[in-house]
Amino acid sequence: MLKEDWSSSNTKYGLLIQSNLFNRHGFRHGFFGKASQDYGPKELSKCFNITHSFASLNQVHSNRVVTTSELNQSGDLCADGIISDGQQESLWIYTADCIPIIFGNIKTGQVAATHAGWRGLTKNIIKETISKLKAFDSDTSNLIVALGPAISLKNYQVDKTVIDLISKNIQERKANLLQKSRLVDLIDIVKCELNTDKFLLDIRSIAKCQLKIEGIRSSNISVNKNCTYEEKSLFSSWRRDKIKSWQWSTILTRKYKECSSQV
Repeated sequence: MLKEDWSSSNTKYGLLIQSNLFNRHGFRHGFFGKASQDYGPKELSKCFNITHSFASLNQVHSNRVVTTSELNQSGDLCADGIISDGQQESLWIYTADCIPIIFGNIKTGQVAATHAGWRGLTKNIIKETISKLKAFDSDTSNLIVALGPAISLKNYQVDKTVIDLISKNIQERKANLLQKSRLVDLIDIVKCELNTDKFLLDIRSIAKCQLKIEGIRSSNISVNKNCTYEEKSLFSSWRRDKIKSWQWSTILTRKYKECSSQV
């Protein structure tokens, strides 16, 4: 069930979930369900009645972030984050259990989209995305962020090696945010599995923590609670099905004059 800060609709391409935070600021966007894998951005964009160009990536669990002009110059780039640097552009990423993250600058209308699993999070894909947005004079106070459907804590089992990497990443960059406590003690992010050497990890909580480290206000972050693993009828999940499948997510550039509300 979606909370009031999220909404959903059924389209000819299946489920479409939207963040009301982004809707309030005039950003056309969407997190599609698994039925979307049968289509490409050209077909899915009909849900938004647009003439925007399409930009997508060859995603490889990296921390590389590129602009749309870099993508157009080089063709099919291997990267996991993409930032608009032109007008009338739509950015597309695909995910199964990883997090689709979209960014919008409410002042300029510039947008970004990032694919983030535990590998990308430990490699600072969020930091790289925000740093590149700052290069375009994006102040973090003007950025809103939405984290789409992903695997939930109770269904995402990892080993201690992953926990150590996550813990080191966050504590090295902002130890006081966690008050120098061990990450495994933060029950909202990590849980120990009884009688095993495995842990349960909440990657969306990790991502939100990293966003706050980079200066994004909590009120500017919208976190979806749908679980890709658990909701089999709605979402593809690599962990569940062990086959290559996905769902698309998108964010479209917006002219400043299209919306003048403030966060």
